Amino acid sequence: MGSYDFIQRITKPELFKLLRFKYSKSFESVKRSGNQSNFVIFKESIDILENYEKLLLMLKNDQEPTISQLQLFPDLVNSELDQLMSSLMYLRYIMSENEYLEIQAFRKISQYAGLIHPLDTSQPPVSTLNSYLGQQPLQLCTPHNVPFIKAFDRYEKDSFLALLEKLKPKVVEDSTFKGDQFLLSAEEEQYKFKFQRSLEEHQQIYVFCFDVSLYPINPQDGDDYEKLYFDKKSTIDRIVQEVSALSRLIHFLVRLEPSQKFGFNLHFVLMLSETKYFSEDTLIQKFENKLTGICLISMTKFVVRNWNDIVRKHLHNKAVGIIRKNDEAAINESWRWIFSAFFSTEQVIRFNLGYMPNLHCGDGPLAPNLSKLSLVNQSTPLSQAERDSNLHEKIFINRKHLAKPIQQYLSYADLIYSQYSFLPTNEGGDLLLSTLLGGVEVFCETLKVAKPELFIIPNKESFYSLSIEDLSTVRTRLGWMWLNLFKRLIEKPDFVSHRSVAKFCSQNVQVFFQFWEANRWEIEQLDSHIMGYYIQQLNQKISVLKEQLLDQKKLSFSSLESRSKDLIKYGNYLLSEDVYVLRIQVEFTISNQSLKQSDQSPILTEFLRVGQSAKPLCWIKGYLLRWDQYHCLERSSRQTYADLTLFLEDHPKMQSINLLEILQQYLLKFTSTYNEKKKLVNHANEIRVSIRNSEIYSPKPELRHNIIKIETVNKELRKSFVKYYLHSFCFLDLFILWDGVENGKKFKRYTTGQKPRPKQRCVKNKPHELS
Repeated sequence: MGSYDFIQRITKPELFKLLRFKYSKSFESVKRSGNQSNFVIFKESIDILENYEKLLLMLKNDQEPTISQLQLFPDLVNSELDQLMSSLMYLRYIMSENEYLEIQAFRKISQYAGLIHPLDTSQPPVSTLNSYLGQQPLQLCTPHNVPFIKAFDRYEKDSFLALLEKLKPKVVEDSTFKGDQFLLSAEEEQYKFKFQRSLEEHQQIYVFCFDVSLYPINPQDGDDYEKLYFDKKSTIDRIVQEVSALSRLIHFLVRLEPSQKFGFNLHFVLMLSETKYFSEDTLIQKFENKLTGICLISMTKFVVRNWNDIVRKHLHNKAVGIIRKNDEAAINESWRWIFSAFFSTEQVIRFNLGYMPNLHCGDGPLAPNLSKLSLVNQSTPLSQAERDSNLHEKIFINRKHLAKPIQQYLSYADLIYSQYSFLPTNEGGDLLLSTLLGGVEVFCETLKVAKPELFIIPNKESFYSLSIEDLSTVRTRLGWMWLNLFKRLIEKPDFVSHRSVAKFCSQNVQVFFQFWEANRWEIEQLDSHIMGYYIQQLNQKISVLKEQLLDQKKLSFSSLESRSKDLIKYGNYLLSEDVYVLRIQVEFTISNQSLKQSDQSPILTEFLRVGQSAKPLCWIKGYLLRWDQYHCLERSSRQTYADLTLFLEDHPKMQSINLLEILQQYLLKFTSTYNEKKKLVNHANEIRVSIRNSEIYSPKPELRHNIIKIETVNKELRKSFVKYYLHSFCFLDLFILWDGVENGKKFKRYTTGQKPRPKQRCVKNKPHELS
């Protein structure tokens, strides 16, 4: 058997990202629908679990704020504490206190805090911790709405720091807490050999994943999982039997897990002996028809979801489908996102019922080609609208109808918006926001070049007599896009309310949402009466939106393209030697208001000049600097800050120092000295500095760090850095709107360190080798 040492397990951030797609409905959207009592897990539940895991990791790695730091650097630590404590605040209703649900992070914290005994698994950790964190003065668990960022008082912060001191020794001593990775279970380790053996025997396999969610038709016992399990056990067994009988099945995994609503979810991972791609949706439909007869007898509602679609679109397109023995990248991604995730999910959330199997592994018969699978006892087929649901999502991916420069612009939009899954809530962070804004961009660019028609109206008299089903035949490409966006905005209206704090927002997005907010009520009325007259009115509304989009001042995309080429050349120079790269956001303020760019720029320039005589700037090779703005909720205004990326030459002393900490300390010291000089010339206003650490580029795991070392031998990391970070850094002008004018004078939003002279250039690779 060949070596599979290159296979990587899923990390905690990656698994939480995956779980947000599994539990995608937010508390607010469910609350508006009025049936929140049927839901047990929300998207915010996953957010909070990840934030508390991050807290434990912070304690494990000695990165937590302390009382001594608060005394030495009150401004910096106070700001960090406000952000940290705000990220840990949650609405009590989003963390289910159901005794049959096991939330691993909450159990660990309850044990560390001495609230429950480590050997007593009968004690409910969630309700215990909810009560503990809901007490004064902490009140991290609250029955009221949670603010994006709360300014905590000193008493609350002291209490929080005291809690951290209590937790820290327990976290450090706990050998089962492995930082950024979950424990390697015996089941996962054993299955890895089976996975390898299957690849060796079959040379290639087909990985197919889907979910079957089961709900009671009349959920009177809305929280009794034990009763529900005994009621549905025969149904679950029948479904597993049907899967085991599928043709060309090598073997399968199934996990019984909580669904988002009260009920069960069967997560299936099938390994098939298929040599080519087949219609997964057709197989799903046939399987659904078979389940209809099974679930009708047991009075069970069910929903089947193709998980492969989610994986391809949001996680990694190589992780599912055909996996060949010689394709190491596909093998690695499949193991990480499918199989390692399958076993690791148990360490986040699972059922706490000792007799109920959470995991199951079964083998299936090898039979004729899967595409010829025949299922008997078929029921009524799915409607055309249901069959086309995936088409509505895919229509945004197909951009061939647009000009090449527009397609290029949309690829940059994807690059920027993908960061929303990793941003904090107060910066507009939301797992689904990136796909929504990407869809808005495609819709707006299509509308600019197409007729403003959601429906084609060939003959007005006959058009009025069309049925709802017939109308789908005259809906245009724009119409399908609009339908998708409309449904998502209605289901999640908080997208609109949070747009004002969103970090990234293009002209298209700005105009679209302004139009939506101004016309929402009327549009909802028209969309609820999809027939002749109202459709004409909708088309007219879309014509207005097109005019507004075309009236916008065009940004200089070509100049940014030219800048991008220069930036890559400069990047080649910076990466010609081993370097450390770190990214920070710096904001100079007076009286809690950021200074203008023209006032901040000289201070930062002096810092970069003077700082080269001290650590760590004495090792600086170059830097990237851009000026941007963000919406500050506390100050109710847009604030200016510097987004600074430093490139430091590798030096032996760097192995033993904390670069970020030293840099922050020096910047604070520099600001204090700067203020002293200003006092000598009768400048009374004291300047303060705020420093925020920023990950290089969150969507890529290898760049999801505040500081990274890029070695010349690591070509993959260098390429990833240029392809994702340098391009996103360059094209941010299009997504953080700011005309770059102050006091009637235009300034440069983007600058770099001193560029090398041609004769001094030490880059061996040509510029295009990293692009």
